[in-house]
Amino acid sequence: MFNASYRMLLSHKTVFLIKIKSVKPTALIEKSEDGWFVGQLEEFPEVLSQGKTLSEVKSNLLDALSVLVDANRESVAFNNKGKKIIREQLEVV
Repeated sequence: MFNASYRMLLSHKTVFLIKIKSVKPTALIEKSEDGWFVGQLEEFPEVLSQGKTLSEVKSNLLDALSVLVDANRESVAFNNKGKKIIREQLEVV
């Protein structure tokens, strides 16, 4: 499970911030020819990372997801600056 996990939905000019609480991302990991583990998150295919061990690649994937979420949050906030926005947390079950 990850802490800083948010996705943005834009619908009819209203932004809803969804805190993903019950989603556990699935890591797709393979060992490269040079011995490193390379991973990607199935639910967030833009999240890629690597590590010397399975534990390290998993940790790095979660860190990369956190960076992606923070960057998306900042981008959406910048693009909606000055707009009347309804910001609401929803629970995913």
